[in-house]
Amino acid sequence: SLISKPGSLSITKTVVRTDNGDITDQGFTFNLTSDPVLNDEYNAEVKKGDAVISTPKVTFTDGVANITLKHGETITLKTLDTLCFILDCPVSDVIEYRRDGE
Repeated sequence: SLISKPGSLSITKTVVRTDNGDITDQGFTFNLTSDPVLNDEYNAEVKKGDAVISTPKVTFTDGVANITLKHGETITLKTLDTLCFILDCPVSDVIEYRRDGE
């Protein structure tokens, strides 16, 4: 799911299993595509609940960045507010989520 906040982009991964399997360590990769094409690093924060578990850099190369989240994790790209300020546009004009195969 995508959560829009002024100047940031947050993505949360929630997994629901019907077979009672363990999902705690399974990662899910998201491909983020930007338009206009970005080639830069952006600061991010990964949380599980209220706890910050990492502060990675998300790198866009030729307009594409890949992120991996586990169940219950949320990543927030905070540097997008600077980019949106420069371009004078909302986050949705800069980045969109597409499922694999779309």
